[in-house]
Amino acid sequence: MLAHVFNPNAIWSQWNFDPWETFPALIALGLYGVGLYATGIRAVSRARVASFVTGVFLALGVNVSPIHSAAEGTFSVHMIQH
Repeated sequence: MLAHVFNPNAIWSQWNFDPWETFPALIALGLYGVGLYATGIRAVSRARVASFVTGVFLALGVNVSPIHSAAEGTFSVHMIQH
């Protein structure tokens, strides 16, 4: 017997904006913005800021998107999630 039943047709309705995952990401972005403002926006390169923001959105994206639901059903998607 399977532990989880995986339905590929219902995957796109699996968006999960869990506050325990969404709020820390928003707080991290806010604190980073405050730090940028406090040190001077030009003190950090645009590439570094873009890397941080992209990393936060990617980490949030794989945890709230249907990828997370699919990863619970199939091992290959779980490895893509990593």
